Amino acid sequence: MLEVEKIFRQRFHCPPTHTLRVPGSVELLGSYASVTRGLALGAGLDKGLEVSLAPRSDGRVCLALTGREQPVIFWITDLSLKESPEWVKPIKSVLSALRKRGMSFSGFNAAFHSTLPLHGHSGIQALVPLGALLGMRQLQPFRLTDTGFLRPPQRDHRGRLPALTGKEKLCFAKLCRDACLETGSDQDLLPYVTPLFSKPFSVVLLDHLHETVTQHPMPGTSALVICQIPHRAGDEPMRAELKRAECRDAAKALALKVLRSADLHYIRVNQNRLNDTLFRCAYHIAGEVKRVMAAESALQIFDLEQFGHSLFQSHESSRDFFGITSPEIELIYDTARTFGACSGARLVGTGFEGTVVSLVFLYAVPEFTRALSSKYFDKTGRDLNLVVSQISGGVL
Repeated sequence: MLEVEKIFRQRFHCPPTHTLRVPGSVELLGSYASVTRGLALGAGLDKGLEVSLAPRSDGRVCLALTGREQPVIFWITDLSLKESPEWVKPIKSVLSALRKRGMSFSGFNAAFHSTLPLHGHSGIQALVPLGALLGMRQLQPFRLTDTGFLRPPQRDHRGRLPALTGKEKLCFAKLCRDACLETGSDQDLLPYVTPLFSKPFSVVLLDHLHETVTQHPMPGTSALVICQIPHRAGDEPMRAELKRAECRDAAKALALKVLRSADLHYIRVNQNRLNDTLFRCAYHIAGEVKRVMAAESALQIFDLEQFGHSLFQSHESSRDFFGITSPEIELIYDTARTFGACSGARLVGTGFEGTVVSLVFLYAVPEFTRALSSKYFDKTGRDLNLVVSQISGGVL
């Protein structure tokens, strides 16, 4: 029995009717691709979110989360975000988005259990609304489009629904992304797309401009080691928003709709239109688009060394041109960069006091994690949050 099913029985004193697992995800390449409408690579993890659900007949929704003693209960007619716990807001936003599209639904019980011990990482934040949406599909089957609903899918003789099509997956991801904007979440589509499209030993390439998704095989000889700096209250969200503004300002100065359209030659020719900050921003973003394309080409010929080199280049550009690293991030990166069995590493997400992902050969993972933890503790006196994962498949 999954841990979430035990939690469901403890909280609601009955068995769930449906249980699903949604894998976590991590951004491998694509710095600030959502605001520049660029390219981004993501990978699914073998850890994530477990969700168990069952219908109710009294018109209420009851939500339980690991680590929260009391379930949150509200009427299905009360989807206001005001005074709701932070983890409940994205669920309410998704339910509200479904209702705005004309869907009627009854009450339900739901329990959520995360197997990813990282907090604040965007790939984790996306799992709760995505898990809620996929759970609603199990309770009351529907087929989602960009504008509404089609005829509901039919269950087979075992009660299973047909797999989502590629178009449906993209619709699900966009609905979650748009709904969660109301809660102040980042507008990045990648954390919602990757869990839906990921497959074992494959990475997901998202084109933010054309909103297309492709998958590329990944050699299964390496694991992902995700290191998160212990969270301390700071101004990271504000600094990240300033970087998004720089991307928009650079595009405007270059007379472009989106910064992704600028290549390195165009930026150099038009350098007089940019101040130093905007030039460095544009230079980094243009290089990032090329690095994603180079990484895609490397995967097509199973060249893991070249793929990892793109990760190293991305991090160093983020540090030298975009300025989104910190001394603690650099400590982690330098340790990974000099470790022989690490083929690639970079900071992910918005940077600053954040997360670093490393691509490490499987045989060397224990030694790598010991070296990383030891070096970080010696320098800071604090423990790192570490997750080791292989590249895994999609929703189960």
